[in-house]
Amino acid sequence: MLYHHPRTTNSAILRPPVPPRRPLTPEALATAMSPVVHALEPQLLTHPALLTAWRARLGPHPDATLARGLAQAATYAAVLAPHAPPAGWLAQALTDLRSLPDLAAILARLPAAAAPPFHLFEHLLAASDHTTRTATGAYYTPLELVHAQLALTGAALHEQGLDWTHPRVHVLDPACGAGIYPHTLLTQHPTLPPAHLHASELLPGPAIAAHGHLSAAGLAAPNIHCHDTLTSTLPPFPADAFITILGNPPYSRHPAARTNNLPLSDFTPRSGAGIHAKNLYNDYVYFWHWALSTALAPERRGGLVCFVTAASWLRGPGFATMRAHLRARCDDLWIFDLGGDSLGPQRSPNIFKNVRIPVAITLAVRRDTASPRPATIHYTRLPDHLSREDRLRRLAEVHTFADLEWTRIDGPTFVPVSTHTDWPRLTDLFPWQHSGAQFKRTWPIGQTPQLLKDRWHALLAATDRAAAFHETRDRTVSRTAPSLHGDPAPPLAALPLDAPPPPVVRYAFRSFDRQWCLLDARLGDFLRPPLWRGPTNQIFLTSLLSVDTPSRGPAVVATAHVPDLHHYSGRGGADVLPLYRDETRPNITPGLLTYLTTIYQHPVTPEDLLAYVYALLAHPAYTATLREPGPRVPMTRAPALFHEAVALGRDLLRCHTFGQRMNPTAAPIHGRATATPLPRSPYPAHFNYARSTQTLHIGTSLIINNLAPEVYTYEVSALKILPSWLGYRMQRPRGRASSPLDAIRPTAWTDDLTTELLELVWTLEHSLALHTLQADLLTRILAAPRLAAADLPRPTDADRRPP
Repeated sequence: MLYHHPRTTNSAILRPPVPPRRPLTPEALATAMSPVVHALEPQLLTHPALLTAWRARLGPHPDATLARGLAQAATYAAVLAPHAPPAGWLAQALTDLRSLPDLAAILARLPAAAAPPFHLFEHLLAASDHTTRTATGAYYTPLELVHAQLALTGAALHEQGLDWTHPRVHVLDPACGAGIYPHTLLTQHPTLPPAHLHASELLPGPAIAAHGHLSAAGLAAPNIHCHDTLTSTLPPFPADAFITILGNPPYSRHPAARTNNLPLSDFTPRSGAGIHAKNLYNDYVYFWHWALSTALAPERRGGLVCFVTAASWLRGPGFATMRAHLRARCDDLWIFDLGGDSLGPQRSPNIFKNVRIPVAITLAVRRDTASPRPATIHYTRLPDHLSREDRLRRLAEVHTFADLEWTRIDGPTFVPVSTHTDWPRLTDLFPWQHSGAQFKRTWPIGQTPQLLKDRWHALLAATDRAAAFHETRDRTVSRTAPSLHGDPAPPLAALPLDAPPPPVVRYAFRSFDRQWCLLDARLGDFLRPPLWRGPTNQIFLTSLLSVDTPSRGPAVVATAHVPDLHHYSGRGGADVLPLYRDETRPNITPGLLTYLTTIYQHPVTPEDLLAYVYALLAHPAYTATLREPGPRVPMTRAPALFHEAVALGRDLLRCHTFGQRMNPTAAPIHGRATATPLPRSPYPAHFNYARSTQTLHIGTSLIINNLAPEVYTYEVSALKILPSWLGYRMQRPRGRASSPLDAIRPTAWTDDLTTELLELVWTLEHSLALHTLQADLLTRILAAPRLAAADLPRPTDADRRPP
């Protein structure tokens, strides 16, 4: 075969036949093909004339990008050839590469395979160019999903008196990948006019594959364009064209500066969304903006858009203006929520492999005679209990709208109203939220003060301070940085070898994980100065406040120290709520404490309100009731229940701040777990928990006894607290390294580390005991009269801004 060339020798002829191997899976086949791609790339870069010829077909791509795409396409074509002769650009790529002197030897490395599936190219893209594939947010689309989108789109066309082959219908796939949408559509409707089908793809390799797939399906000259749809000119369409846009646009977040040339004027909040507006800067949102201005422009007679995207925009506060724009621009919106959340409380399998966030199909329709009324919104959802296979089976069974049960949606979001939308949001009570601190390098954060001092001295002694420091756009060794307190310090490059280290202070790295940091603005890109300027009794709450919803464990976590950007559960962002805005002003909606004092017939302090909220939100029973992003607080009307919650919340806050807040003079918390130090040994490289004996072994340095399984498995929204804490303290710690300085580790397990570990275990033990009381209290508060969000003073935009 083309992809396997054994040498024919006498010894080979005399060998007994080798039994045929089991066909490789698409993923394994793509992994085996990847070295061939990487071998072809340098060969192609030595043939500029060949690259120039392909540039004429694909557009002005750099040589390296063209070479990577051509190598992927030719490798794919070689594997495809024995089963289905490549056509179009795929055939041309394989033909052109036959001129390479080492082609035969390179292709001989390809493995034998059964007939490759259509989606093999997407697996090859992931295996051979994972960085680009991740950066562009390209993921393989299951055929069952493509079928469902085409079926619903066809049903919507039928309602307009049209079909796929109607002269008015022009179809666009703006991010076609290897062409699965247009290929499936053409297979189902072979009489679709070729001039009415257009597809675009940013990457050369998938564009070549798409051209080959469509050519093999019957289009002699497919309209495949290798360019960025968002910045390219569209082909001219007749004035009465019913433009139909469909596909799976890429999902990839970018800062606003990355896409300043692509305005989101119709989606940008005028006010009120605050920090949540940053969630708009995602490729799929830009594709929605482009699609609406293309297919559903007011001057057009009608049009349609059908995308599968992340589902966060259906309810997230940063997308309110986007939803309002769609509601105004469309006549009908059909939302098919596919679930797939592996992080929130409503966990369900995702139809996309390796995707952890929920996704949804959205079909937006503008009729020929548009109605002045806002769009009618229809919603349906796959049941959470379905397996991935069952989900795909359900999608394959969709043929018309009648195959699904739809619910009308009338609220501000595009999902059904939950049972607790009359509760005020946490951010309605504590309006100023901020991103956690972000160093952009890991070495200034450590588990012991001495470790950080050792790294500081190693930085000053390094022959290349820039490399040891890990320079970024905002921090280099040659520049000064605004100081957190006082005048800017001199550049790191100018410091003498004996310069003293910056202050070593406590740092809330992850939930219940108190580490240390070198507090110096030169060492961190975004240390969030307002967070460091609070009073000495400051308390921070962290949570998931915008898009995601917490899963098991507390919905909020308190800390007495400035928290990291990802403090809550290893992921996050603008999810920090300080109790105080500055030394004197609480971060509480003006007038709220006065109002609550009247309701509860007793003065309510900032700490009282925080304790009440913490008693209700910081336990698993509350999290199990949450069904949308942005925690909400059930505010009781009963003074007795309020004061009971305050007392319980103060106890839990003292526990979770390790005795530093809410009565720091009280006796320290102790639990049933004990520690057995072992003889001095190498710093531990691993740890192991034995459920049968309830013992935790930290290398050969320490044993923790009487450690209950529920303590060891305690989690905060998928972050396993004890395994995470220990993982960061092993010889080879978890997480990424940013610099050679990260390799500097402690040399011995100290008594201080043992004390901190026991304090953490006792804190979790005490938390579990209090969680039982919290669950009972929440049940009683939900059964009693409550204050509605509309009853409470509302924060203004000024209240939400940093001091």
